[in-house]
Amino acid sequence: MKAYSGDLRAKIVEAVDKKEGSLRQIAKRFKVSLTFIWLLIKRFMATGSIEPKPHSGGKQAKIGRDHEDILKSIVEEASDMTLKELCDEFGCRAEIKVSRSAMCNKLKKLRLTKKKKTFYDPRQDREEVHRKRAEHFKMISGLNPENVIVIDETGTNRILFKKHGRGVAEK
Repeated sequence: MKAYSGDLRAKIVEAVDKKEGSLRQIAKRFKVSLTFIWLLIKRFMATGSIEPKPHSGGKQAKIGRDHEDILKSIVEEASDMTLKELCDEFGCRAEIKVSRSAMCNKLKKLRLTKKKKTFYDPRQDREEVHRKRAEHFKMISGLNPENVIVIDETGTNRILFKKHGRGVAEK
């Protein structure tokens, strides 16, 4: 939340000093909380200042700069890990338990964003592969499709590979 302006703070202190009503009435008049007025007056009496305190910086991240190399090495080794898998692996290596949201925030900060993987193998463009493919199609071209039975040996319809991985975003 943004701090109240110095002008508003000065008006509140002046209203309290002139006893223009009870603290509750002044809070209602300036549309602020009673606690805010009470703390403002207390601070003004102790220090003479009505300026807002500087921002304290917030909570420190569990995954610090000293752990970035561990996280980068995990992503390089297995870029298609889910956030939960990354958290578990990071917990084993760094001995720090982190949440999925903390992991996601750190990955974004390191620009290790989720990327769609391509399933193109450049080896399929080799001359030997083209030759074998042509031989195979030549062999099956004479078959009658009504006489062909296709057997699915996997026995499953589940996806056997992950479609996404992590990598450094291009600039």
